[in-house]
Amino acid sequence: MAVSAVVSPAAKAAPHADDDNAKSTALDPAALATRQDIEQNLAMLSAKESDLDEQLANLIQSRGRLTSQLRALENLRQVVRGISDEAGHMANEVAVVAETADRVGAKVRGLDEEQSRVKECIDMVQAVQDLKSAIASLDAAMQKQDWESATRSMQRAMAIDADVISSGFAEAVVPTADLPSTPAVTLSQLRASLLETFVSSFRTAAAANDTNNINRYFKLFPIIQEDSKGLEVYAEWVSGIVRAKTGALSTKSQSPTHFSALLTTLFEAIALILSQHQPVVEKYYGEGKMISVAGSLMSETDQLGLKVLANWEDERRIRKRVGEVRAHRFAGVGVLRKAAAAQQAKTASPHVAQGGFGDGANGPAAAATQDEGEISPRETDAVLSELTMMSGRWQLLRRFLYSSLQSEEPPATTTAQPNGDEAADPEEPQLAVAEESALGKAIAKQLNEAYLPLEVWYLRSAIERAHLVDEPDLASSPNVSSSLDDIFFIVKKVLHRVVSTANVANLLIFNKELRIVLDQDVAEIWRARIEGAFKDLAAIASSQNSMAIGVGGISGVAAIAGRGREEERERREKEARTTFIVYLNDLDTAASYTSRLIDELVSSDSLASAFFLNSEFERARNSLSLVRNSQEKFHSVVKAGLEQLFNQLVRPKLRPLLSEVYKDVSYKLDEDGYNEAEYRDEDSLTESNYNHFFSTAVNVLVRPWESMIRGMKYSELGALRLDRDIRSILSHLISQAPYASGSLRESFSRLQQIATLLTLDSIEEADEGQPVLFVHGGPGGGCDGKDAQRFDPEVYRIVLVDQRGSGESLPPAELKENTTWDLVEDMEKVRKHIGGIEKWHVFGGSWGSTLSLAYAQTHPDRVKSLTLRGIFTCRRSELEFFYQGPGTSFYFPDFWEEYLAPIPEAERGDMMKAYYTRLTSDDDKVRAEAGRAWSRWEMATSRVQVDPEYLDRAEDADFADKFARIETHYFVNGAFMPDGQLLEKSEIDKIRHIPAVIIQGRWDSVCPAKTAWDLHRAWPEAKFVMVADAGHSANEPGIEKALLEATAEFAKLS
Repeated sequence: MAVSAVVSPAAKAAPHADDDNAKSTALDPAALATRQDIEQNLAMLSAKESDLDEQLANLIQSRGRLTSQLRALENLRQVVRGISDEAGHMANEVAVVAETADRVGAKVRGLDEEQSRVKECIDMVQAVQDLKSAIASLDAAMQKQDWESATRSMQRAMAIDADVISSGFAEAVVPTADLPSTPAVTLSQLRASLLETFVSSFRTAAAANDTNNINRYFKLFPIIQEDSKGLEVYAEWVSGIVRAKTGALSTKSQSPTHFSALLTTLFEAIALILSQHQPVVEKYYGEGKMISVAGSLMSETDQLGLKVLANWEDERRIRKRVGEVRAHRFAGVGVLRKAAAAQQAKTASPHVAQGGFGDGANGPAAAATQDEGEISPRETDAVLSELTMMSGRWQLLRRFLYSSLQSEEPPATTTAQPNGDEAADPEEPQLAVAEESALGKAIAKQLNEAYLPLEVWYLRSAIERAHLVDEPDLASSPNVSSSLDDIFFIVKKVLHRVVSTANVANLLIFNKELRIVLDQDVAEIWRARIEGAFKDLAAIASSQNSMAIGVGGISGVAAIAGRGREEERERREKEARTTFIVYLNDLDTAASYTSRLIDELVSSDSLASAFFLNSEFERARNSLSLVRNSQEKFHSVVKAGLEQLFNQLVRPKLRPLLSEVYKDVSYKLDEDGYNEAEYRDEDSLTESNYNHFFSTAVNVLVRPWESMIRGMKYSELGALRLDRDIRSILSHLISQAPYASGSLRESFSRLQQIATLLTLDSIEEADEGQPVLFVHGGPGGGCDGKDAQRFDPEVYRIVLVDQRGSGESLPPAELKENTTWDLVEDMEKVRKHIGGIEKWHVFGGSWGSTLSLAYAQTHPDRVKSLTLRGIFTCRRSELEFFYQGPGTSFYFPDFWEEYLAPIPEAERGDMMKAYYTRLTSDDDKVRAEAGRAWSRWEMATSRVQVDPEYLDRAEDADFADKFARIETHYFVNGAFMPDGQLLEKSEIDKIRHIPAVIIQGRWDSVCPAKTAWDLHRAWPEAKFVMVADAGHSANEPGIEKALLEATAEFAKLS
């Protein structure tokens, strides 16, 4: 039984059977050797049989469920067939319904069209009915003189479509026996009648000053769409108010401000009327409608104001006064020096027919008395003050008109900078009622034709009086003359007065005149007095020499007389020297006063108040800033005077002084040092004059001193003594004139070099030490003696090279064949020329860092180390940050204005190009002005605190020309390299192996820290030092410390 179960067909058909399984469970009776094997296999076969039985039962059960499901599907098939038949039937019915709907829709659309036409007819009928009703109501109201009702009816009628009013239906229906005309004609007639009634009634109420009826009729005009007529009669009324308020004013008075008071009253009346009536007008007529009323008011104002201005001109005898001041001749230099032989000349001023001092027709004595009885400074001052007040009051009214009548407030004036500077808006809105006023134009004309010549005369006459009563104030420190304060008191007064006129054209012209007056009547007069004192000193010296001849055999009486003459000579020399110093100090202080006065005015609220439009404010501020140019005149006279003083008093004493000082001095070991001598007059000179005078004296002293030292003999210890003496003397001199330390160090650089050479143990020692190349900045800056102080001379062999066109290189300021790569090859040629230098340290700051990087990337095998400070890679973004803005201009707005000043606004889009054009000009004056401005901008921004010594470098015309000319040449050409080349990875890879330090001031506004950071990110192998409290200059303490540490560290390289 068990065997047959194993081989049954059902078992073979089982879905889970497996061929391999079957093979493994097939029985081989021959293999069953024991009973135990037989029992095990039988048990296995029994279990298998049970499984097969269970599977068979499951199959039989599954077949039953499948049969049930098939029967259910058959039933569903019958249902679906029924549904399909129903759907087909329904689709046929829907098609029939759709066809019916189309027919109904067409009928409905036709019905809508008919309904629309009916509605149009109803609307037409209703509109015509409304028209007829409105016209009837209008006629009835007008019969009853119920003007408000009539206006409302007219408004209703005018609101109806014009096509309806002019339609044939309306023309057939609306006319009546009382109003037989067509509706359009009827409405026009009734409207004209209403307008005539309103105008007549408004004028009647205005004449009676019946404000209730004035307001009643005024607000009816816009309802009947007659706004312009309403505004016209309203303007007539308010103009009458102005006439009533000002008509009773007297035209004659002894008060010096009578006419300005008249105009003030008139302008206040206008402002009051505008402020009171503008809300009413704009309430009923709309915003901005007050302008037409204001136009009428201003016409009335013009008529009344012009009468006042004409009466002022007649009563104040303005034409006569102007003629007198134009004909007036001022005293010449001789009179102002209280001499008797100077003469006069004509000036280039268009407002004053006389000028500086020179040849003329009238003698000085006549000039001193001419017209003094006819031209009263006090009366002129009063006239100027009155005209200033009239102009200022007009500008206040103008400002009120702008603020009241413009849809937007005029832009507020700002004092932001230039670059930051808030530029004037070229399309600033103009208000016609203010700008086209005849009175405003007449006042402007009076300012030009009367104010300017009178004010210039008043200024010059006051300055002349100050010169005539001038005397030195020897109690002051430094010594100045009384004319200094007198002159700048009056200059301040007239400047504030011209600003108070609030007329920008007047201010611009006066400022030009002021510069002429400061140059001719102040600087030139003081120059003449300095020259007079110089001649006196020369005459005294000459007389002293003549007295020294033939003194033998002099008697006792003659000796006493000689002593008297000597005392007189000494007294005269002292007076001349005092005069010289006093007027030098006057000039130097005048330059400071000028700058301070302009700074106060530019930053004052009065300037912003006087010139409320941005465009006018900017022009006024720029014009005032140009007055600072007079400083240059004062400084130039000071410089020439100091040279004269030095040549007359000090130079003759210096050479004998050297001989005297070294008479008993030997630099052999057994001899003592030299005796110090100096000329010092610090208390009577200004600090600036003293420092300049002091450094000039030292410069003249040093050259023959060098020659004298070369001719002396030295022992080893004597050479050490000389070196110590020179250092001590330099230190002492710097302590006496600290602000001249830069020029003093430069003067002593050759003496220090001589002392260094003398202290060398052998000739060969000069070639010892690690070679270091100092790469100066700029480009165009040049080297000086101070640059070598960055290095220990006992460790380094220092090489300073002036780049092409810079410093002592010839030809100076040359641009031809002057590129970055020319300079790179020059550096390599210098290395080869010196000889014995396989590699050298390279040290550069600012532009020097640019050139150092370019050299190192071109000749990486020749660079032992790189010390880079104030990193500059000459990218366009770096140049524009400093020279174009915005950027550094935000931090130095005052000096930015000076930098912008020489360049017209039209060219300021590319400042570097504009400056380059001027610095390559054939006009020396243009080049000098541009060079000074460019250099002054750089010097002012180089340190965190502005350094006066740096600023003084910009006054050196030779340095400024080279520096600015070469810099712009490089910058407009992008330093002759692709933008960003020095920071490219391929270039940095060439120098990664070179020991290097990057030193950067965090507050560097010339070469901002971003560039140094970019170099650090591209070259992390280089040491990076950010100095927290420093700017651009290598002389700032933090930068200097970092540089010395770097050179000390690199000195250890083998």
